[in-house]
Amino acid sequence: MTIYRSGPGDYGHEECQSAYIELNDNDIAGIIDIDEYAYAEVDEDDYIIGLQLQDLKNVPSMDDIESRVYMGWDEEFELEDALEELGAYSRIRKAFGA
Repeated sequence: MTIYRSGPGDYGHEECQSAYIELNDNDIAGIIDIDEYAYAEVDEDDYIIGLQLQDLKNVPSMDDIESRVYMGWDEEFELEDALEELGAYSRIRKAFGA
């Protein structure tokens, strides 16, 4: 797993921080929108390769991600770890009392 981050002002984003979480290096066959702030790159079987978070203030829940793309146990744990590292997932869990 690799996390690529950008800060405010990077790549034309004036006020938001974004990140890309790369879970494996399979060939990208398509893109699936998770919501208006995130999309997943997937392989030919719709298994997640990477997740683009365009605004770390608006991160989808794991349930939302898993409802759109397939992922193995390894990818699920790595994605949860990456979201924790970015601090986004913990904010979501706090907001919903989880």
